[in-house]
Amino acid sequence: MNRGELLAQPLVAVFAVARADGRVHATPLWFYWDGRDFNLIVERGSPRHRLAAAAGRAAICIETVDGDDVSL
Repeated sequence: MNRGELLAQPLVAVFAVARADGRVHATPLWFYWDGRDFNLIVERGSPRHRLAAAAGRAAICIETVDGDDVSL
């Protein structure tokens, strides 16, 4: 399975962002992959949105398991 096929599936990403005090805020969320960009579904003003806007960056992790095969 290639990256586009993987990301076209209805998967959940783990969204992680560093808080101002250095602790990490990590939470699952839905996303949409348009073939070029990740579009994260986050409510404006939510803790995720505020923390990401303040930090200026974040990370996501997507994992799927197909039988004994793990794709990242």
